Amino acid sequence: MTKCRLSVLAGASFLRSAAQDDPALTALAGYATLGGIFFLVSAVRLSRSVPQ
Repeated sequence: MTKCRLSVLAGASFLRSAAQDDPALTALAGYATLGGIFFLVSAVRLSRSVPQ
């Protein structure tokens, strides 16, 4: 549940920065980095929970 809240906060921060008068792609890079980290953590957790 905490991961979902953190993702929502990251998305809201991205939207807020994109709505400014002079938006920059650096915010998008940070958002994409967080998304990649969330994906990797989820993939590792799923790979450990699948019986082999």
